[in-house]
Amino acid sequence: MPGPPPKLPEERRRANKDVVEMTTVDISELVSRPIEIPAADPGWHEIALGWYESLQGSAVATLYEPTDWWTAYLAAEQLDRLLKPQFVGFEEHGEGVTEAKFVRTHIKGSEMSALLRVMNELMTTEATRRRLRIQVKREQAQAELIGNVTSITKNRREAMS
Repeated sequence: MPGPPPKLPEERRRANKDVVEMTTVDISELVSRPIEIPAADPGWHEIALGWYESLQGSAVATLYEPTDWWTAYLAAEQLDRLLKPQFVGFEEHGEGVTEAKFVRTHIKGSEMSALLRVMNELMTTEATRRRLRIQVKREQAQAELIGNVTSITKNRREAMS
């Protein structure tokens, strides 16, 4: 769905019914499923490795099928290649080619754009999840982790009621 991400239901002024209902994933009620997740390559660049491993703790990962995990693996592999030094040619010394030349270059815009499209297909950003009408609720889980800290969002909702 192109365009800006839609507002969350509680942020809207009008309460018109959505054409497509919002799907909500509440991480406090997740059920583990026996899906085999491809192991990360320990040789990946730290950013690619961190991104791939962070997917396993993501609420939307509960919606992933095996093909989604392999798509994520492919994206991490590509990210690794883009972040590591890249071969650009050979240097000539005297009579012939003597050494390969590796140069760390910036990531090209087209490469990054293609990679981000794949990542968006995996629902890795809030904007993508909003476009797909998927909302992740972390209030209860965060409250359990933090303790007795009061949620500002919850207070606002209660004040408006």
